[in-house]
Amino acid sequence: MSITQVIRWQTSDGTEHSSREWAERWEAKLESAEKATAMLDAGATVAECLRAIKHSAEIDAVLETVTKETELVISHWQCRDTPGYKPTRFCADGRVVAYGNAGAWNGAYGGKISIQELAQYARHTFAK
Repeated sequence: MSITQVIRWQTSDGTEHSSREWAERWEAKLESAEKATAMLDAGATVAECLRAIKHSAEIDAVLETVTKETELVISHWQCRDTPGYKPTRFCADGRVVAYGNAGAWNGAYGGKISIQELAQYARHTFAK
């Protein structure tokens, strides 16, 4: 039998990391997501939020018009083509939580979607 000391680093969300460096990186992502969510809650567009947190990828122009009040069609979540899902918060993993009720068989629903998916859903919704 062997006994080994294991050191883990825990971030503010309770996630454990094997190195201080990874914990610090994750904590910075948590802080960015919190900042972007606060901006979204204050009425900023998704594009403005992404620029403020220095999002590394190119920002799709359609996100200049998407706010927390923008209702989107996410057809595989719902039973009809009525917009009803809104971006509600940013996540540390780079995704956005969309939530709402547009006819899903089990009522209000939400989940994480990528920034690219958000732009795709916005383009699809605005094209109608």
